[in-house]
Amino acid sequence: NPLSSVISYSSGSHRRQSFLYVDYKSALFPNAVRTGKLIPTNKSSFILTELIVLVFFGTIGKITLIIFASLLRDAKKNNEKYAKKNKQQEILDEHKQNVRKSQKVRARMKKVLLLILTSGACIIVYSFIIYWDTIYGVIKVNLPKLDQFGSRELTTTSNSNQGSLRSIDQSVTTEKTIVSTKLLNKLYLEKSLMPGNFTNSLVTSTHFPVRENLAKNYITITFQGRLGNLLFEYASLYGIAEHHNMIPVIEGGCHLKKVLKISATSGQKLANVKRYNEVKGCTFEKEAFNLDRKYNWILNGYFQSWKYFVDSSEHIRKELKFKDSIQHEATNQFHKILNLKGISNTSTYVAVHVRRGDMVHSSVMTKYGYTSADKRYIDDAMTSFQLNFSNPFFIFSSDDISWCKTHFTKENTAFILQKNSPEVDMAIMTNCNHSIITTGSYGWWIAWLIGGKTIYYKNYPVKGSELDKVFNSETYRPPSWIAL
Repeated sequence: NPLSSVISYSSGSHRRQSFLYVDYKSALFPNAVRTGKLIPTNKSSFILTELIVLVFFGTIGKITLIIFASLLRDAKKNNEKYAKKNKQQEILDEHKQNVRKSQKVRARMKKVLLLILTSGACIIVYSFIIYWDTIYGVIKVNLPKLDQFGSRELTTTSNSNQGSLRSIDQSVTTEKTIVSTKLLNKLYLEKSLMPGNFTNSLVTSTHFPVRENLAKNYITITFQGRLGNLLFEYASLYGIAEHHNMIPVIEGGCHLKKVLKISATSGQKLANVKRYNEVKGCTFEKEAFNLDRKYNWILNGYFQSWKYFVDSSEHIRKELKFKDSIQHEATNQFHKILNLKGISNTSTYVAVHVRRGDMVHSSVMTKYGYTSADKRYIDDAMTSFQLNFSNPFFIFSSDDISWCKTHFTKENTAFILQKNSPEVDMAIMTNCNHSIITTGSYGWWIAWLIGGKTIYYKNYPVKGSELDKVFNSETYRPPSWIAL
């Protein structure tokens, strides 16, 4: 061990001084230490040696740091390069995805455009087929033709002036002209003219039949709702048409034409049309009686007021006759009810219509202001008839017949138990002499068709409700009806 050799050898002060630096000297001069011969040194030589060592290790450390920093820079550059490359790839992928999406959108737009064009072509072809006779007629009357003998046929030209058209029609006195009734009907509808009553499918006279009512305009209504609403709409349409000297027109598929013997014309869509939109549902609006008679009109609304048709009541009662099959079924069921109870013909028949259903169980309806009469009201109304008529017999119709059977059990009561259509039930009730009604347009029309004495529930609608704001009791119910 070099250190132990130095310790055993050292004895003088000079050597003790050298001993202080033996650690690194032994590392630098191992041979001298091993032989026990140390080169005497001083502080200056030690400092120089120490500087050399520091410079050496410092240089190595600096080189190491430089190499490490260079590696870090290279790594950073590579990372940035890879990140930039990945970003470019993401941008490229996103672009490709957007291109694919745009291609799909364009393909869909092409399909939609093709569908629209196809539909339009079909509509044009269909219209051309349907209205071919009209188109042909217009062409025929506007283009002069030669008959088989070479002479020129006399044709009439269309004129927007109705008076001119009438005079032209009357002046046709040449040879036989054949015109289809269907063509004439369409031409008259387009000109707002009444087609007249043609008994044959072809007109072979020397001139067109002309009537005074050819100049009348048409009026129709947009039907909506169930039977009670439909009856209000038709009756009001009829009354407004008579007031304006117009011709009422309804759709061919209207439900009323299937159940009633109404005579209103079923026509094509009208030209030169204006619309009247009802503001309130259960109120008479005077504006509906002040329509401009130069136009055809379409009414939109429910028009629930007796005032719209009070001047046409006799005609409307004839219009609102049920078809024979319905009336026959209703009469049979009515007599069956009487026979089961053993009721004689001397009794007074009172129809009692009880509307409950949605007016009781629907929170939306009740919140808006709809309500139904309670048992007390019906008892009081029945008592009124018992005091004023001999042998009254009450027949109940209701959308909640089980409730009626539970609360009204006297011998002079009966119920329509068979599940009928609304029109059959109404026809049964119209065999009665008088009526008790609660709420709703269905019961209203039972009472109106029966005539006689009518008692109605006065607490409908709920006071202060939204329905009450658009409801006018004076114009909704006839003044002869009795509130209770």
